[in-house]
Amino acid sequence: MPEQIDPRKLMRSVQVGFDKMKHFRRNRMKILSQYVGRLYQSRRQDNLGSNKAYPINYIYKAVTTLVPNLVYNEPKASISTEYMDYRPYAETLGLQVNHLAYEINLRMTLRLALTDAIISAGWIKTGIGTSSQTIDLDGVLHDPGQPYADRVDPDDMVVDPWARTLEESYYTGNRFRVSKAMLRESEIIKNEDIDKLASRFDFPTFAEASLMSHSAESQNAMTANNGAVEYVDLVEVYLPYEEQIVTMPYDPTGTSYNKKYLRTVEYEGPERGPYHMLGFAFAPDNIMPVAPALMWLDLHDMGNKIARKVARQAERQKTILAYEASAWEDAADIRDADDGETVRVDDVKAIQEINFGGAEDDGYKYVDWAERHFSDIAMNIDLLAGEGTNEPTATQAEITQANTSVRLADMQNMVYTFTGDVMRDMMFFIHTDPLIQQPLVKRVQGVDTQVHYTPEMREGDVLDYRMKVVAYSMARQDPNVKVRRLIEFAANVIPAFAGAMQLIGPMFNIEAAMKIVGREMGIDELDEVINSAAVKQYTQRAQQLLDAGIPLDQKMLQSLMNPGMTQAAGIMETGPSAGPGMKPGQPNPSGNTKQGVTPNVEKNMIRQDTAGELQSTFNSANAYSGAA
Repeated sequence: MPEQIDPRKLMRSVQVGFDKMKHFRRNRMKILSQYVGRLYQSRRQDNLGSNKAYPINYIYKAVTTLVPNLVYNEPKASISTEYMDYRPYAETLGLQVNHLAYEINLRMTLRLALTDAIISAGWIKTGIGTSSQTIDLDGVLHDPGQPYADRVDPDDMVVDPWARTLEESYYTGNRFRVSKAMLRESEIIKNEDIDKLASRFDFPTFAEASLMSHSAESQNAMTANNGAVEYVDLVEVYLPYEEQIVTMPYDPTGTSYNKKYLRTVEYEGPERGPYHMLGFAFAPDNIMPVAPALMWLDLHDMGNKIARKVARQAERQKTILAYEASAWEDAADIRDADDGETVRVDDVKAIQEINFGGAEDDGYKYVDWAERHFSDIAMNIDLLAGEGTNEPTATQAEITQANTSVRLADMQNMVYTFTGDVMRDMMFFIHTDPLIQQPLVKRVQGVDTQVHYTPEMREGDVLDYRMKVVAYSMARQDPNVKVRRLIEFAANVIPAFAGAMQLIGPMFNIEAAMKIVGREMGIDELDEVINSAAVKQYTQRAQQLLDAGIPLDQKMLQSLMNPGMTQAAGIMETGPSAGPGMKPGQPNPSGNTKQGVTPNVEKNMIRQDTAGELQSTFNSANAYSGAA
């Protein structure tokens, strides 16, 4: 264990860490200001934005397109182990982790952290509700003893300012608020220390994102701490080398730094610590990620400047009726005439309709250029949002879709890895909980069975288990694709496995093979489709025939699957009743099964459908433009 650091020195370092993040907070406020729009805010924070209109909110469109593409459903955990005896428990543990994820609404927490990661950096903190390790009095939804995974506002996070990576950081922590009354009631901190604590609004060092929707009056009330409850701010810091969690006052001025911490406890949580960060791109030797929205802001500003200019030009456009002085009576008659009515004038040339101003065509081209390039840098959001592309041909649209798939798959991989880290902490707390009692429904051989997760069923150490998030469990699956895959499974996979069963017999675990393929194909309801009891009976019958010296051909396998139908068709004569001296029919591995849609064919079908839709959208847009 390294030498204990002086508390005052650590408190000063924490404040340096907050100061280091000031420009990130300012940039985050700029982007948030554009994301929510001017009507969401009562006034601009710290002059970070203007009151100018942003009629085309590219950032809002990008964020609201990427978030559902990355996190749409609740994540599902799959837990495995190298110890055969532990595998039944691993399955039950996975069910409990999934139950907890649903109970604490992990999906919404992930969506909030993902939004933070797109704009700045996403943070989630894990722990146990009302435990001795962390102070979570601000989290009123934490049940005592229940694991939690909470989003931490990027404004509240602090990391060792001298660290180049998160792994080498000497400490990681977060600022949080708590009411004085609850702090006194908990008796975690001495009363004389509580009286000296202050609120973050006593030190207005930077604009708070939480104040964006407040009016000027409510902001002043919060700054004066005139709410119904008096809040103070603390900083909780995790020290991985000392394996401790320390609590200190939040004080940018340094006047309240003491020779001791407000609270010190031993950390007994997961090995990687309670904090997890989500980012999508990183600069070498820097902890903070390069947020996608940082790359979007300039194009967002430029596109809206051009859009405002085009709008001003359109507003200046006017059509007037000009006439010579002698033709004023004729001009008045024309002004008052209805559409289609005839008017007699002395001289038509003395009266003319003149147009002034109007939006230039080049302005619209620049707006289209900015929108197209914004879409390119923002993961081709037009394609992800289902709005088509600006590509002139179906082939170019397909290439764009393929490139989008690569970039989106990389973001999905990072989100799933981040989610796995969070759920791994949840698995740790569940596995080590000495008092947990949770009823679950476990599917055993195709039948729903009531089980109870209890400490007595625990097997081995938490390090004996590997956890991953099930692929595509958080993605939205098209119902048409799902049906198509189920048909493909019935048409291709089952006959292929039946052929393998025919070749090598019961040593081929056909049920396990079908479950593996079904899981990879994203067919979650496969347990409802497969009759596990019938499969087990089928395997036992096949083994009995092999033990009796009867070879298994296709007709024999068919008789095992459905004896009644095969006997009616005259097939049973090659079955067990034929006797060992009779020669069975010649095997036919391919059978008469009609081949279904292969994965490559499915991919081509989807690409052709998508390309056709994009081409149709493009042609419709051109037709509309031409008509206009």
